[in-house]
Formats: sequence, C-alpha cells, structure tokens
Amino acid sequence: MHSILEKGTYGYIERFKRYELIKTVVWAIFIALIIGIPWLILKTQLNYFTIIGVVLVLPAARTFILYVAALPHHSGKEEEHEEIAGFVREPMILLSDLMLTRSKGSTIIVWEAVIYNGNVYAYVPKQKADIKEITAYLQKQMENLGYKRKPLVHDQFKAYSDLIEMLSVNHPSEVTECEDLARRLKAISL
Repeated sequence: MHSILEKGTYGYIERFKRYELIKTVVWAIFIALIIGIPWLILKTQLNYFTIIGVVLVLPAARTFILYVAALPHHSGKEEEHEEIAGFVREPMILLSDLMLTRSKGSTIIVWEAVIYNGNVYAYVPKQKADIKEITAYLQKQMENLGYKRKPLVHDQFKAYSDLIEMLSVNHPSEVTECEDLARRLKAISL
C-alpha cells in the first residue's frame, strides 16, 4: 500500500499543498493555545509557555514555507497521465508530479517522467526554466549516479506521448536497471 503523499504519484502536488496547509493551521492553533491559555489563567505573558510557543513558531514557519513554495504549482492533466500510464510496461518506471528543487533557480515541475533503460524521458509544462536548462539539470542528476545519457525533455504533450508509445514497443537487448535514478528524482523533489 502506497502512502497518500508518496512522491512521484499522480496528484501528489495537490495532496502535498492540502497537507501542508492543514499542518500550518494545526500549528497556528496549537501555538495560540500554548500561549493563550496560560496567559488567560496567569494574566501574564511572562511564563515558560510563552517561551515554548515562540520556539514552536520555527517548525510552523517551515511548514508554511513549504506550502507557499508549492502553491503556484499544479498536478498535470489526468487524461494525459492516464494516456502515458497506458504505455508504461516493465521495466519502465513512471513518475508524476515531481517538484524538483534547485539551489539556484526556480523549482522545475515535471508532470510526467518515464525512466527507462538508463535514461529520463520527461514532460514539463511551460515554466520559468527553459528546456535546455531543465535538460542540463536532469543530466547533472543522472551523471551524479553514473548515467551517461542525455535526458529527453518535451514541453509538447503530443511529441512526448508519441515518444513513450514508441519506447513501449521497443525491446532493448540489454535493459539497464533504473530504480536508483527514480529514487534520486524523488529525493530531490519537494
């Protein structure tokens, strides 16, 4: 059974935003109670509960920042996901809704990525980063794991769909295992 918030599954971005918003609201209520109830009882803010409440603002702020970071992004179209999922067969790995974070530059949204025979075939919507920048970023991640191929990145769904359909009927003589590459992409995803 998969976790509801498993990275790389379709709809992850929307579920992630809801989850982080709920956590932020719960944190805010909890901090308000930690500070408010003792203040009402003791009639002063000079108590240990105020210190605890102020310290708890840090993890609450982290949760809020994750929510704000994910807010402008959305999951891909369900019919496009279903079409690609229909082409995927063993040993292909399908990842959806990846929010790839970078130390410099904007977050890269990968609506669909098929990992197959040592390469990444990605469908990215139009976004701040251009195709060359996204390809270079994915290639660097692949090189870090010892893969030598250049990923294929598309921003047009029809071209991407045709490519995945072609890959699904191709049978390479030697299949390269790619679980470590899929794990790496999930690890750098928000």
